[in-house]
Amino acid sequence: MQIDLHVHSKHSKRPSQWILKKIGCPESFTEPLELYAIARRRGMTHVTISDHNTIDGALEIAHLPDTFVSEEATSYFPEDGCKLHVLALDITEDQHREIQRLRQNVYDLVTYFRQEQIFNIIAHPLYAVNDRLTIDHFEKLLLLFRNFELNGARNSRENLTLKSLLNQLTPSDIERLADRHGITPGFARAHEKRLFGGSDDHSALNIARTYTEFIGADDQTTRLAVMQDRRVAVHGIAPSPQTMAHNLYGIAWQFFRRKFNLGRYVGKDPLIRFLDSSLTPEPAPEPGMLSRVYFFLSARKHKRVKHPLSDSLATLLRHETQRLIQENPDLMAGAGADETISLASSAGSSSSTASPIGSWFSSATICWTIFPGPMSSISSTPSVRPAVSTHSWHPILSPSPSSPWDATWGCKLPNASPDPLSGAPRPPTKRCMWPISRIPSMRSTGWP
Repeated sequence: MQIDLHVHSKHSKRPSQWILKKIGCPESFTEPLELYAIARRRGMTHVTISDHNTIDGALEIAHLPDTFVSEEATSYFPEDGCKLHVLALDITEDQHREIQRLRQNVYDLVTYFRQEQIFNIIAHPLYAVNDRLTIDHFEKLLLLFRNFELNGARNSRENLTLKSLLNQLTPSDIERLADRHGITPGFARAHEKRLFGGSDDHSALNIARTYTEFIGADDQTTRLAVMQDRRVAVHGIAPSPQTMAHNLYGIAWQFFRRKFNLGRYVGKDPLIRFLDSSLTPEPAPEPGMLSRVYFFLSARKHKRVKHPLSDSLATLLRHETQRLIQENPDLMAGAGADETISLASSAGSSSSTASPIGSWFSSATICWTIFPGPMSSISSTPSVRPAVSTHSWHPILSPSPSSPWDATWGCKLPNASPDPLSGAPRPPTKRCMWPISRIPSMRSTGWP
């Protein structure tokens, strides 16, 4: 039996990431039936949906074979409001209603799980959901929960640390913690923890990238209660910051695609086609003859224009991104490689720009290359400029006194360094992009 125990559908509506809250974007757009189809296509023998505090998504596929109802319940330590996420798996509608009634107090919730023998897992236990998690809280989790999650969306360092901590537990450790916190574990051999895996996917891009295999379980069995004590193995590709970034990019793109009906431009615009191919679960269909002719003529026209004729924000962005796509064909080739390329690099490694995945994330930093002003404006040192790392997806700050950026205009001054994305030399001329004072929305939103 193989199953992704932690995956979200469109019924998870309240985002926890600040950027999604800022643009008014839901947490997921994945249709439950689409989620089911993707999971089965990727080799899952069983499918469940664990939306936040609702079972609506799971009920939509409950009539399909090899499914069961689950949810991800938000709970709290009542003494200080520290927030937790707990997977409640293979439950009934009546149990869901009782879980929602009790979830404000994690102690009451755990007691109910034991009474009803509900299979439960503490999700991403080292992730501070509302920034209140402390060592004391984690020690209490060791006493309250037997099952812990290896999360497929967080940094693999969290999973490795969790695994190391749990493997070192001894009976004396549990006795000492029980005396310190006044909590008696409700299960035997409390020092022996069990690990389960789930992708924690919100965008349909990483469904079943991390999953749990119940070894020796009959694929025809659909009740987790009879299998939770079986030997399990967690499979998947170790997540990295790129995994979370890809999820967030995907959710944001799917949001704007629906809001502005951008799908109608997929066959007309190379940039829109690239985004649609890399940030939606189903690759875009091959362009027709008219679209191919349009792309060909557009590329020829673009090559003749060394610099954009307009200084508008949209024109600058389009010019630079189209240049990146045309200069690196692997970007478009890797964008739609859904089944063969994973955006989660192995633990301890970083993606290189020589690969399609590394190139994809390097191209995502083009906004920082074009608009350095917002990054400079939050720095107290005028000589600090944004640079693009060739080994990770995110922009970094690095001092460069010999090649400063104008904090007001975002201009590249003489003695320019090579382009960080392509390595090509830049012309030693002043390159004014856009006055930050004329982009109030950027200054007011704040940058990470």
